[in-house]
Amino acid sequence: EKAERVHKLALMLAQDPFNLHCDLPVLDRAAYLAKADLSTRLVTEMTALQGTAGKFYALAAGEPEAVANAIEEHYSPRSAKDSFPQSPEGLIISIADRLDNLAALFAADAKVTSTSDPYGLRRDAYGVVGSLLNLNEPFSLRRGIDAAAEILPVELTAEKREEVYTFIVRRFENLLEERGYAKDAIGAVLSPNDVDPVPAVDILDYIQKNRESALFLDAAEVYNRCERIIRKSLEAEEMDGVVKENLFQHEQEKQLWRTIQNGLEQISQIDLASNRFEKGIILIADMKELVADFFDHVTVMDENPDFRQNRFALLNHIVSMLRRWGDLRYLEIS
Repeated sequence: EKAERVHKLALMLAQDPFNLHCDLPVLDRAAYLAKADLSTRLVTEMTALQGTAGKFYALAAGEPEAVANAIEEHYSPRSAKDSFPQSPEGLIISIADRLDNLAALFAADAKVTSTSDPYGLRRDAYGVVGSLLNLNEPFSLRRGIDAAAEILPVELTAEKREEVYTFIVRRFENLLEERGYAKDAIGAVLSPNDVDPVPAVDILDYIQKNRESALFLDAAEVYNRCERIIRKSLEAEEMDGVVKENLFQHEQEKQLWRTIQNGLEQISQIDLASNRFEKGIILIADMKELVADFFDHVTVMDENPDFRQNRFALLNHIVSMLRRWGDLRYLEIS
């Protein structure tokens, strides 16, 4: 049953909406055979050979080298010092195997403590994010967890799915700290609701390199000013987020909204998340004088709730240019 789930999940990860790159026939065959060596006497007596034995059994049976290599690679990394899968097929099977482990064991209420991890769940979480980074494959962690949950024989509740997601993200956070990234920058890129490790690292690199530049500081100033107002408004009342042009009372509102719309359109034309973030920084920095003029002439906290809500929504669109990929309020900026 475990082998069938890994096979099925691996094929799911190679298709929409994941579309992880691979040779599909190689993936199909390797995922089908991935756990075959577990039934052999050799692996039963020497479990450390699982995967390695599978590779040589596959070659002896006449399977292509690519299939055999993927079978062996899907167990990597076996430790923090081990290498990651080098082939796309090995990567996908490894992720499928590890997500299945995490989903199944969290569904069974397995516990990981600071001193005990009997099922190697930390290693599985590390293997997922490290392997994706190694082959530079973008991947939605939440969608991956949902896909693994769909084929479990037991229910993985929404609460448990959130626990799995948080567990993987925390291990990703540890990995980033080990690589020397600043903690506040890590907090910024791990704040979105669905972290994708590859663009998160690209954005981290951008922040580390540019956080002291005048452009970045201007963007952070504008972003944080708008974000503070939005956060306070959400604490006090609900916000539908829809900008209604018929409620504009000042030319500054109209001009800011035209600029925001143009900026959002430019961002939507960019494919890579890290490039979208960089473009958002440039656009928000360019709005500095426009936003200052807006605050000089427009009372955001208007007594009229319709005007007030509309201005909240306007500012929220500025924040949305970056917040999906990184939240600048986490950064310690002097």
